[in-house]
Amino acid sequence: MRRRILFVDDDPNLVAGLSRALHPLAHEWEVIFATNGDEALTCLQDTPCEVVITDILMPERDGWEVTMALRRSCPAVKIVVMSGGGRWGTMHLLKVATKLGAHGILAKPFSPQQLIEVVQGALQRYDEDHR
Repeated sequence: MRRRILFVDDDPNLVAGLSRALHPLAHEWEVIFATNGDEALTCLQDTPCEVVITDILMPERDGWEVTMALRRSCPAVKIVVMSGGGRWGTMHLLKVATKLGAHGILAKPFSPQQLIEVVQGALQRYDEDHR
């Protein structure tokens, strides 16, 4: 059974890079992309996922709002936040995200291997919660 992973980021270059980097795992993971938080939450209503990886700084509905909405509506979903920091600093934003309910963090830029390890860890926690 393939696992469902949702990536949420408004940067088309990052989305294209993620798509290429994760292609070798297509037999294990069904990867879905959303370009903003509103699109992600709508997508999750129709297509449940085990893991959501969301950027923090996005227009419309940002990663904070996505994280808080998922904690309320889909508490089983494991959330990983990613950020390049913007003007607030990457580590500060990522620490706040964990306090809001994120299960993992990724500081941009990250390698494909770092991404894979974080997703695998989130999937393992998801499985442990559902035993």
